[in-house]
Amino acid sequence: MASRLAMTAAAIAMVAATLPALPASAQPQAAPPAIVTRLDPTDAVQILQDAGYRATITHTEDRQVDIQSRMSGLTVYMTLMGCTEGRQCTSIQMRLTTDLAFLGMTNERRADIEAAMVATNRWANHRRYAISYVYFSRNSNQHIVALAADHALFGGSTREAIAHTIRNYGDLAGEFVTFMRDPANRQMPNL
Repeated sequence: MASRLAMTAAAIAMVAATLPALPASAQPQAAPPAIVTRLDPTDAVQILQDAGYRATITHTEDRQVDIQSRMSGLTVYMTLMGCTEGRQCTSIQMRLTTDLAFLGMTNERRADIEAAMVATNRWANHRRYAISYVYFSRNSNQHIVALAADHALFGGSTREAIAHTIRNYGDLAGEFVTFMRDPANRQMPNL
């Protein structure tokens, strides 16, 4: 009888050894974050506000919606694009634009325009996640400096990833203006 009991115990031990081990306290796993493939303007405003920024919808068209915000003390526009009837947008662009005077330069001097181009190129060579450029605005008849970043929702993204892109852009916007205002960054490097 004792040997039968020992054989049964050994058989149970062998079967138990082949089963996967369970954690001592098996707790339910948190659900993965929801994937967003389209964004409504009210959702974008909420994400901006949750990231710590004010946000106001300023313009709505069928394919595009503009939202104004403040980041690093600067007016920034978030444009939702690829929308259907002003909703269900498939991509985001954040941008700030400023004239040369805001950066301590002037449109009257060709040297300042060239200096702005040098500085934006230097910025672009050393930074990621945003693009900087200078363009001539026919509306205002002056050169404008811009910093832009995109976040595409094609294939899906999480609200947390969108908020991270927004916060990162807000930090870059402040760094960009500081960089552009520093005269040392406007000098062509010696070759």
